[in-house]
Amino acid sequence: MKRLVYLLLIISVGIISVALTQNVFAATLLDRVRGRILLQVESRGEAWYVNPVDNKRTYLRDGLAAHDLMRSVGLGATNSDLSKIPVGLEERFQDIDSDSDGLPDKLEEGLKTDPGDKDSDNDGYSDGDEVRNRYNPLGTGFININQQLQNRLKGRVLLQVESRGEAWYINPADGKRYYMKDGDAAYQIMRYFGLGITNIDLNRIEQGEERGVGSNIPTTVSENNTNSPVAPSCTQDIWTCEDWSQCSISGQQSRICTLGNNCPSVDTPKPSTIRSCTTPNLSPDAPGYNKSLIGRSINTDIIVDTDSFSASDNDLKELIRIASNILVIKTDTEINLSQIRRISYSALNLSTCTGCLTGGTNISFIHDIYKSESAPEFIIFLRADNTSSLYGGYAVALESQNSTYCNRFVSAQNYSNRIYIAIIDWNHVFGLCGYDYTDPIKPRHISNISIGGECRNTPGTACIQKNNYYQCGDSLTQSSFYGRNNYGFLAGSSVHELMHQFGTNGVNDHYGEKSCNIPIVNFDTYLNDGQENAGICPAIFDIFKKNFKQC
Repeated sequence: MKRLVYLLLIISVGIISVALTQNVFAATLLDRVRGRILLQVESRGEAWYVNPVDNKRTYLRDGLAAHDLMRSVGLGATNSDLSKIPVGLEERFQDIDSDSDGLPDKLEEGLKTDPGDKDSDNDGYSDGDEVRNRYNPLGTGFININQQLQNRLKGRVLLQVESRGEAWYINPADGKRYYMKDGDAAYQIMRYFGLGITNIDLNRIEQGEERGVGSNIPTTVSENNTNSPVAPSCTQDIWTCEDWSQCSISGQQSRICTLGNNCPSVDTPKPSTIRSCTTPNLSPDAPGYNKSLIGRSINTDIIVDTDSFSASDNDLKELIRIASNILVIKTDTEINLSQIRRISYSALNLSTCTGCLTGGTNISFIHDIYKSESAPEFIIFLRADNTSSLYGGYAVALESQNSTYCNRFVSAQNYSNRIYIAIIDWNHVFGLCGYDYTDPIKPRHISNISIGGECRNTPGTACIQKNNYYQCGDSLTQSSFYGRNNYGFLAGSSVHELMHQFGTNGVNDHYGEKSCNIPIVNFDTYLNDGQENAGICPAIFDIFKKNFKQC
């Protein structure tokens, strides 16, 4: 009798153990597929949508059925909330782009931009560039993203209740919203965002009630089900490849190839995803945005001290564009601008800054700003103090008080909990000519020729008035990167101070220092190269790139 009891106990424990294992597996599976569109790779590619509200799957017969069903489970959203979720652009979607601005006509309809005008707000930037970099394509200003809202709504379909009920799908893979105008758009979302799933895993997800959007629901597949759909015969795997990327500075192009149909009986080799190419001649101030080929970016905020400056959003947009271009060329890393904040430093009533550079800035207030939200990895703080005004900018760092904070770009001292800060003087410009610097914050123009060490220690150089100040008028200054672009020096200074977090030799990490070991062959070229390297030794950029670590 005892043996029977023990046997029953063992059997019951085994059943409970198997049930728990299956439940845990199903829960883990749901965490991965919630809100996703699933494609049966072992059948005919039937599509299912996993509703993130009830975790049940619903069959999507075709694009029209998908459009109707996903609208039926849509959640109403105000225009204000919708704008806080970044717009997704999928180059594989097939649609007409009448004005060649990089935005399909259907998407422009959803965004209310003009599909016949590549610059709807006439600010000099194409609608596509503005949307990609999270600027308002219909006016001024940077569009702030609410990451908590974005994460909460992944996998949902949002309906614009303050407009015509336009539908947007929030892709769980990237948290971006994709306009779902009609059945064709829904089909392309199914095709390119679908996640392959085996029949066994699909059966672990409960099937939900149909909503009148389709028929001929495929038989649920199981190992012992003789009514299961039979996979069509095939002779090869079908690979779908995206277009080749732009040529990188290392002379390589890459592309993504996805297995669309996995033929069980053969093993077709994956197409090449890397090839050599002719390195382009990139310049930081060339039109447009350089894109990272590896999809890497450093999360960045701008803080403007309104006591010091009144830079417009468009000015800040151009600063970030050029700084990001420098960083992409040197490290294949974009600057991802998250927020623009404006504060009055004097109104903070901060105590004297202990340990700061003479005339420096007390940055302790940054702890208060990010007490209840995630801090960025890099902050550009535009403020004039005695140090930033004298040198153009300087670098500081602040250890985050948030125990979960992680900076993916690990400093030279091996810190991953530091927020990097560049304090930059917006009014500190390149090539000043004929000024008295007794007051470094407000230098006074007193001469029409250079004096002292101005114009690369060339006194007597004629000054010319340009961009609201007097600049060295020699051809070398005027043709250099900083001289030909209003924002070049500011952008270079921002990148320069960021890079100082990854060097260990202070000023000896500057471009042109003996330890940098770059010989001067032609001074004209040397000056411009130094500026396009943001005044930092190229080896420091390599350290920045190598020190990237996922948190």
